[in-house]
Amino acid sequence: MTDEIVASEARRYAAEAILQDEALTADLEDAEADALLRWAVASAEDVVMSRLRHGLPLDRDSVAEALRPLRQTLRTVNDLAAHYTDMPRPQFVARLLALLDAVWRLACLPSCESQTAAPADAPPQGP
Repeated sequence: MTDEIVASEARRYAAEAILQDEALTADLEDAEADALLRWAVASAEDVVMSRLRHGLPLDRDSVAEALRPLRQTLRTVNDLAAHYTDMPRPQFVARLLALLDAVWRLACLPSCESQTAAPADAPPQGP
């Protein structure tokens, strides 16, 4: 298979891993969930393309493992949005997504594919 076909399949796996996990957006309203999922799918595709550039495996299991930090981030967003009451939730989610986008891009610099990621079920670190 060509790199383009392999990458296309891996992007599909990545999107499925995000979109099929209802727990990632269980506590969000539809508009909030939609915004989070659009961001998440784009971020998952960035992970796949980074793995392709670095010659790392793009099979389903490898992609799923590489997405663990992203999925943990999504769970954190869901939990924060569900418990945050000081501002309108859509405004809070939009602000949080902007912050997460910046953090995720920094985290995905060349070491993004390291296998030192925390397990998907690990609690978030820090406040």
